[in-house]
Amino acid sequence: MEKNIDVSDYKVLLVDDDFAYTMGQEVVLSSMGLNIKTMNNPAEALEHLKTNFYDIILLDFFMPEMTGEEFLTRLREFNTDTIIILQTGYSGEKPQDEMLYQLNIQGYYNKAKPQEDLMLMVLSAIKSAQLLREIKKREEEKQLTKAKDVYFANKTDAISGEISEKLMSIGGLAMAFETLVRDSNMPDNDKSEFLTRIGHMKDSAAHIKEAVKTLSIAGDGEVIAGELLYKIAMVLKMEMIKHSAKLFVKPEEDFSLINTFNGNIPYMICKLIQAELDSGEKEIEVLSYKENSKFVVDIPLANPDNDSVKEALKIEKMCDNVSVQFEEGKVKLVIDRVEK
Repeated sequence: MEKNIDVSDYKVLLVDDDFAYTMGQEVVLSSMGLNIKTMNNPAEALEHLKTNFYDIILLDFFMPEMTGEEFLTRLREFNTDTIIILQTGYSGEKPQDEMLYQLNIQGYYNKAKPQEDLMLMVLSAIKSAQLLREIKKREEEKQLTKAKDVYFANKTDAISGEISEKLMSIGGLAMAFETLVRDSNMPDNDKSEFLTRIGHMKDSAAHIKEAVKTLSIAGDGEVIAGELLYKIAMVLKMEMIKHSAKLFVKPEEDFSLINTFNGNIPYMICKLIQAELDSGEKEIEVLSYKENSKFVVDIPLANPDNDSVKEALKIEKMCDNVSVQFEEGKVKLVIDRVEK
């Protein structure tokens, strides 16, 4: 039908009480490559649509069980995205423009018109659905990116707080030691050497404090594969303490590079580990290793139907170099290496 558009990737639902019409249209439209389903009962179609999404609905306007207007009024209570093309065999009974606008109806087809007219309308609707998908994808990516940044910022703040507390203790000891040295009776040369060393220690603590402020893998591009799990273990340290749990990371030595897609892959791994914590697991073992030309991360998974898992799967769509594979009791992230 159209180059560069795989029309079979878009789901079309035809709702019409005329069985002969739906059967004929199913044959014609499916022969053109469309992924089409037909239903003759509008009430059953509405129930079906509550759990099944279609990009386009071809809807008969006049049905004895329920008019197209009644159908759409109920549909729009839970679905505002599906593109609607109204159909009628009564040429003199065109729906009012006000109703088309209020119920967000994108097209109207008179069944007396040639079949080619319907095909053109469906193709136009598919192009609109393609654009709508792209808009929703970008919005979802924006929301996921924001959630990722907040997530890593919170984890980094927790780590930063712990390290800063330790550094304050070190700083206090250094100041106390400095006072003792200054008030001591040791030779001036020795006193000077001790004070110099204490000064170096204080400088090092200050540098560490500044470095902790930038501690994050959210913005990482390429990382050494074998070091990824160690970074994640550091990020999740406080989370593990909060859940009285232990995270054991066992990376195989691997000095190749992987692209984290601005921290999306580490975020996926963190969310999948979070799913295990949500399931009450207290000891979690995560492995990474080479498998042919890929870098693989194995994470135990007790409950695949978890919000953290669902979020991780959304992130997968944002990364071109990773696939998620579910196996019994675990999930595998198969990641491409960066080729130099």
